[in-house]
This record gives sequence, structure tokens and C-alpha cells, in this order.
Amino acid sequence: MPCTPASEMAIALMGAGFSATDTSDAVNILYPITMTVQANKAWQASGLKKSFFYHPTKKFVVEKR
Repeated sequence: MPCTPASEMAIALMGAGFSATDTSDAVNILYPITMTVQANKAWQASGLKKSFFYHPTKKFVVEKR
């Protein structure tokens, strides 16, 4: 993960001429959000309304979309 905060990275990318979509995609890749869902609670009941995928070393990685 970069040392630069996500908000600063987004501003820098937008300032460099990247589209809002490309900036959002880049920030989502560089700054993933992770969460743990207990085995006794379905992820749907977690309040999470975002997409997620399985990463072999990081378990589930949530993408902000």
C-alpha cells in the first residue's frame, strides 16, 4: 500500500488528466478495503453493498465501487 493517502492519490491522478473512472479504479486497486465476516453471519447481513472477490493470500478483498 502506498504511503500517500487515498484522497491525495485521487487528487494527483485527476490533476494528471486521468478520468474519474480511471482514478476511481486505480485508487480501488491501490487501497483495497478488507473486512472479516464471522462464519455465523452471512456477508449479506453485514450491511456491505459492494462487490468483493477472493484473493489467495488476503482472503476476501472488498472493492469500493
